[in-house]
Amino acid sequence: MEMGRVLGAVSLSVALAACGGAELIPRAAAPGAPTQGLTKCSIAASHGNPLVTEWPASEKANLEVRLREGAVAVAYSGCDMRIVPECRAGGGYQWLRTTVATDIIEIRNQDELYAKLPIGAVSLEGELRSSGKLAMQTTVAGQVRLTGIAVDAVPETPECTRATHLLSSMSIGAFKLRTGGKLEAGAGVNTPVGGAGVGTESSERLLREAGQMERCSESTDQAAHPDCRSPIQMFLTPLPWSRTQQVPQGTKRVDFVSGSGRIEWEVFAGGRPLCTTPCTRDVSAYTAFAMRESDESVSRPWPEIDVPALGGQSSAPHLEVRAQPTSMGLVVTGMTFTSLAGIAVVAGIPLTAVGFAKSDEPMRNAGLITGSIGIGVLIPAIWMMAAGRSYPEIHERGGLTVGPGFLRGSF
Repeated sequence: MEMGRVLGAVSLSVALAACGGAELIPRAAAPGAPTQGLTKCSIAASHGNPLVTEWPASEKANLEVRLREGAVAVAYSGCDMRIVPECRAGGGYQWLRTTVATDIIEIRNQDELYAKLPIGAVSLEGELRSSGKLAMQTTVAGQVRLTGIAVDAVPETPECTRATHLLSSMSIGAFKLRTGGKLEAGAGVNTPVGGAGVGTESSERLLREAGQMERCSESTDQAAHPDCRSPIQMFLTPLPWSRTQQVPQGTKRVDFVSGSGRIEWEVFAGGRPLCTTPCTRDVSAYTAFAMRESDESVSRPWPEIDVPALGGQSSAPHLEVRAQPTSMGLVVTGMTFTSLAGIAVVAGIPLTAVGFAKSDEPMRNAGLITGSIGIGVLIPAIWMMAAGRSYPEIHERGGLTVGPGFLRGSF
């Protein structure tokens, strides 16, 4: 009964967005696939919690219907997401009120647009170019969460295999999308955007909105307030078979893992977090990555590894990138012998020079022997330090090792 009230209000918010003034109408055009955005869309697909404020109203209406019928399966590719209504997995969604939270996401360039707002990014590129900045303000009152079914229980039927993810939960609330101007965080949930407490400029323009943020605090444990029930953010869980489906052209399926069970690594793509090991992501074949030790309290040399674009390393569609951490034993041993060898070389040079100058054969021989031993020890000692550095090891799924010979260290 109460769930029906929640879902009914989601439908109401969709209808208001679709029937409001011309300036507030969400564009329902299907996202295109421009060549420049393909790589960004592939990276965006790695994230399972997309904002859906810019999802077409028709899809939001379809979502409202499907929420009443059980678990929602979707086909998600980064910049595009569609519901797969033929997949009927059972289960249901339960409303859970949370502490009201307001957030502001500022977008200043195309990379940030695809990273922070992938669904709708294609249609917003023109607005971003003309205004120079987009600001999405969201207020969340709670979530609807899936109960009664696990991802592994979704039947692998022809209808369900068209989907890639299951909607495990969805944040509900209100949002405003503005272009240009200046918008600063810190406004209370009872302060309308553009009112007292929020810095604005005259060039700022409201592009679209749904719900009333000041009403979100009036939500109860039974239901969200009718004016605070717009879909804000989806949390998706990959379906088991989606990891074995064919990888789209221009992307690779990559297992990021740690070479040591004691160390976790954060993976970064384009300077932004992608995941923490162990994790599997479909990523652009033309994007370089960085892997950084997540435990900053432990001080080790070379805690970060640079991984070159994987498209130039292997043609295989599925790879494993294994982060091998710094070997402190090799590094310390190498440093010790480098120091001792350096002292021997430094001592041998003047002994040899003086021996030749004074025709002192014992001194000359002592210098040559000391210097030769120092050089002989110095070369393997330097190699030990280099071998002890952290490095990425790249394997094709199937056993072939692509690295680490030419990939060791940070480039």
